[in-house]
Amino acid sequence: MIRIKEKLSWLTAHAFVRKAVTMQIAGGAASVIQSLAGVILARVLKPDLFGQYSLAFSIASVASIALASGFQDALMPVIARGHSRGDAGEILTGFAYWAKWIGVSVVFVILVVIFLPLVTTNLYGNAAIGAFAGVILAASLVSSSILSVTQVAAQVVGRINVLALLTLSDMLVRYIVAVVLTIGGLSVLGASIGHLIGALIMAVTVIPIFVWVRSSDRFIPTLRSIVLRARSIPWRIHFSRGAWVWLDRNFGMLYQALPIAIVGLYVPIANVAFFKLAFGYLNTGMAVLGPVSILLNTEFARVQVTSPERLRSAFIRVSLMGMVIAGAVTAFAALVGHWVFLLLYGRVYMDGVPLVYGLILYGVIFGLGIGLGPMWRALNRVRVSVMINLFVLGIGVPLGLWLVHRFGTWGGVAMVTLWYGAAHLGSFIYLLRELRKESGKIVQVVI
Repeated sequence: MIRIKEKLSWLTAHAFVRKAVTMQIAGGAASVIQSLAGVILARVLKPDLFGQYSLAFSIASVASIALASGFQDALMPVIARGHSRGDAGEILTGFAYWAKWIGVSVVFVILVVIFLPLVTTNLYGNAAIGAFAGVILAASLVSSSILSVTQVAAQVVGRINVLALLTLSDMLVRYIVAVVLTIGGLSVLGASIGHLIGALIMAVTVIPIFVWVRSSDRFIPTLRSIVLRARSIPWRIHFSRGAWVWLDRNFGMLYQALPIAIVGLYVPIANVAFFKLAFGYLNTGMAVLGPVSILLNTEFARVQVTSPERLRSAFIRVSLMGMVIAGAVTAFAALVGHWVFLLLYGRVYMDGVPLVYGLILYGVIFGLGIGLGPMWRALNRVRVSVMINLFVLGIGVPLGLWLVHRFGTWGGVAMVTLWYGAAHLGSFIYLLRELRKESGKIVQVVI
């Protein structure tokens, strides 16, 4: 008991643990909000219309590769290291380069939105799905601008409570508006346009918050200086690092969105809703891991600078912790799945419950990936991650198409399990080998 108390005292005194707990609470609350909104939308829209909404959301996610949010992840370690060194110029450069790509994203999104109805007409025989997806994509663009800049600034200066509040508020506002418009009779259009209206509300609200965050730290640049620097900063300065991380981050999104889009090609629209709810049900529980992964972007960079010899052990601990948490969450979700679906979604959605049981292995494997992205970026090995994911999807997409065509939604279950198993295990083994090499170099230098 004494050792347990000592361990708990150490954990509560550890700054990273406190930050992680704060973000997990916010992430958990955001997941509850998203889940409750999903329940209401599913109840109001019924399986066929909810299937349309699910497809629109997934297609918008796939189309979001046009956004610059991947460059945010690439530049987070740059900004964090600059802040640790007190280098205001490096911090400004990081923010400005990100802002430059946000401007490019605007052009990309406009082009994608124009063509989405044509794409969905050819794939699903429904142009409206593409129109709904375009609205959701526009909302994502708005959220990836000033709101994301403020979130990064808050994280860098250690204002984790602000970061948590912004994350929670964004989810709350967007889904409240979406639910209100849907109940008001706008159906799938209301569910889609609600995200855009909510994102615009948050964009306006967050500006004074950014000013306040900046006032507490002299190294955070003004919005005006970021925009001015973005106009003159060379494209090449962070392009190599940013482009690879952008690709790597989008793979994470594709692993989540593509399965639903693929399932929609071969099964009735109502069955898409069943698969979406089962897949989303488990992923909602996994949201407790998201905040930790976000914090690891700066934590691994800090350990790399201050105590590089501890980087490998920290990565192993975090990865195992992720699997344990994911396993526990998955087991609990499967145990209560029948009653959750019955009470929240109703009998019309009960065909999704067996799919939850089929996704148990996927849930456990998911936890292994908690530290993969941050570690790839810390070691600047993102190119290898991209190659691994290209290989997995290069084989996995054709295999997934065959599995879904042959086995329907159960083929979708097998598809996501195989994708994550191959990608996460391959990445984990490779990173362990690279970190062992790094540890060997450190020992040689010390000797």
